[in-house]
Amino acid sequence: MSIQGMWTARFSSNVGSQFPSGAGVAVITNSHIYGGDSFMYYIGGHEINGKTIVANLSVDVHMFGGQSIIGSYNKFDVK
Repeated sequence: MSIQGMWTARFSSNVGSQFPSGAGVAVITNSHIYGGDSFMYYIGGHEINGKTIVANLSVDVHMFGGQSIIGSYNKFDVK
């Protein structure tokens, strides 16, 4: 299964945040992921196991003044 290409990303959080949901874009090439939204960028990789895709991303701020969907963090990792 190939998932290479440009994708839209929608995400939400149950953590009390000013922004409980968000959207961005991600480019997937081979096993790498590069993406971002208005305030954050994300870089990482992924694995495909059958019909399951697991992504590991490092998220960092590129424009201060906004807030991530999990609160006032400037840098974090997600799986």
